[in-house]
Amino acid sequence: MMGLGWVGAILVGAGWLALGYCFGARYPPARIVLSARLAKKTALANDTNGNKKKKKNKDPLEIDNLADILQDFKMVLVVRNDLKMGKGKIAAQCSHATLGLYKKLLHRAPKALDRWEMCAQPKVVVKIESEEDMLVLQERAKSLKLPTHITIDAGRTQIAPNSRTVMAILDAAVFLSIDCGASDSYTDSLSINWVGDDDYVHSGESQLVELSSSTPHVVSTLRVFTSLRKNCYTINSVDMIGQRLLVRATFYYGNYDGNNSPPTFDLYFDSTYWTQVNLTGVSDTIVNYEVIYTVNKNTTSIYVLLKPCLASFPLYPPALEFRSLAPKMYTRVASDYALFRQKRLALGAQQLIRYPEDSYDRRWVPGYGLFAYQAEGEARISKMDVSGAEDNPPAAVVQNATTGNNTSEYFELYTYLPDFPVQVYITTFFSEVHPAALTSPNKRSFEIYVDEQPYSKPIVPPFESVIEVAITNITASSKTSITLRPTADSTLPFLINAFEVYLLSKVGPATDTRDSNESITYFLFEWRDWRYYQYNSRC
Repeated sequence: MMGLGWVGAILVGAGWLALGYCFGARYPPARIVLSARLAKKTALANDTNGNKKKKKNKDPLEIDNLADILQDFKMVLVVRNDLKMGKGKIAAQCSHATLGLYKKLLHRAPKALDRWEMCAQPKVVVKIESEEDMLVLQERAKSLKLPTHITIDAGRTQIAPNSRTVMAILDAAVFLSIDCGASDSYTDSLSINWVGDDDYVHSGESQLVELSSSTPHVVSTLRVFTSLRKNCYTINSVDMIGQRLLVRATFYYGNYDGNNSPPTFDLYFDSTYWTQVNLTGVSDTIVNYEVIYTVNKNTTSIYVLLKPCLASFPLYPPALEFRSLAPKMYTRVASDYALFRQKRLALGAQQLIRYPEDSYDRRWVPGYGLFAYQAEGEARISKMDVSGAEDNPPAAVVQNATTGNNTSEYFELYTYLPDFPVQVYITTFFSEVHPAALTSPNKRSFEIYVDEQPYSKPIVPPFESVIEVAITNITASSKTSITLRPTADSTLPFLINAFEVYLLSKVGPATDTRDSNESITYFLFEWRDWRYYQYNSRC
């Protein structure tokens, strides 16, 4: 763990460098003005005499975009503009606010500071017009579960004592990548920072795997568990409470032991059954599983556990990944349900789309050539507004699409669902890739049908923006028919860019539908040589 004095020295310099600049791949250096447009936005627009304030050169950022800003910058420093502080004073106050916030963070979640360092240190400094606006902004940040700290100045120079000068707002987002079996940290070709697993697991042995040149480095090491003791990864979740979190577990056998005997085991997160991992027949294939869920307010750690099936040993994951999602994402599903990814397809893509194109590092499997005909986007699609889609698909996913040959053709959504009925969440994305489709007499219009019954209103894909249509509150199986059908007045065939399919399960014990006793409590008693286990303790 780094020393606090060292952190302070770094942050003092960072305060000077950050002033007035935006560090991030998506934004050029610029000064950003932040306007607290909440309930009192009309009061901010006019002075007491009813005269409008002088128009600013740049459009202000809406306060509701705060979470989106923090997806690109790890910290926002909000400076009181009405205090008229000089540049040196502002730089010093920014440093105090930054250090103050990290003192809080070190107390709440010590490892979070290491994670912030690994994810680089981009900041943005913004202005706000009054102390009142700053406090309103702080409440908004708290509602988004973002850590804040306000510096109160002693008033020795320039300003009155006890003035609130600068507020630091930290991105609470999690972007943790654990290379199981590794000891050292490194950065991969996608600029993702990987850490070893020594801090997260207390059993098992590290093993090396011989790889071909095309196999990712992350599966070159494994954490091998050969006993019936707690095969458990523990991740501190104090700063994740209430967040929507994507957890991905990756497995690869690679015949590392020369036995040609891949294992089978059950995978759990916290107290919820996840899936059964069976690498038989796919020993040379990298297999990953994803779950999206809301971190429980009553937990202090996230647990990922592996339970053997019969005498199938050893057990091993090469990688575990944790990614925070934006607060609005996947909220059509209640927070006490987990979403288990069944399929995620980018129908017009020719290669895998993931980070950095998808800032949440979801993996969109290419569907080019799998369905109907391709509708490649025209070169002039230079921008794409995805803000209208609640689940935030990356722009790269909706730049291309698949379509039909004529209006008599239907598109059947292959859901990859099991043969028995399950609760599902299916979301579809539509964006027009040919602007000519929007000009008369052309018209592209279609509906979603579920088991021959209309499910949606007519869908007309917009150009350079996205429509998302979710299929919720249904039980489905491999026998369920979900189709896109052109409307009677459509002159063009259907068009779809991407879709996701999730199985739903209530979070908590006994969620394995195969056996109501399959819960954390049950299998802790099932294996006699496990040590006494208390749920809120370290594994």
